Amino acid sequence: MDIFTSYIVSEKLIGLGMNWMDDYFEYALGVIDDEETLYKIKSIDFSKTDFKTSYVEINLPDFKEWKTFKGKDTDLKQIYEEEVDCYNEPYDYELEYIDSKGNLEIKIHYIDA
Repeated sequence: MDIFTSYIVSEKLIGLGMNWMDDYFEYALGVIDDEETLYKIKSIDFSKTDFKTSYVEINLPDFKEWKTFKGKDTDLKQIYEEEVDCYNEPYDYELEYIDSKGNLEIKIHYIDA
């Protein structure tokens, strides 16, 4: 991850999980309305990493339809299992924001939203 942390302020990145299957899912790193950080991401030569990468723009559902969960990064598993109810409530997108102090914000777009 040194390629990212030396070049991009990690707190400006957002993790997006999507397209879950039984043994596979896609995870994207990106930004929302931050052209400077987007430019930096697009300029990284990922061929020097082990990541399979491609540049995509993803249109997400209206954020008014998402539910937000907050906590600490150390509580990530508990938040997903108990609050998000990830095993029983189907959702199609999840966004994760984590700052340098370990504060976590998860936004979930449930399928029935």
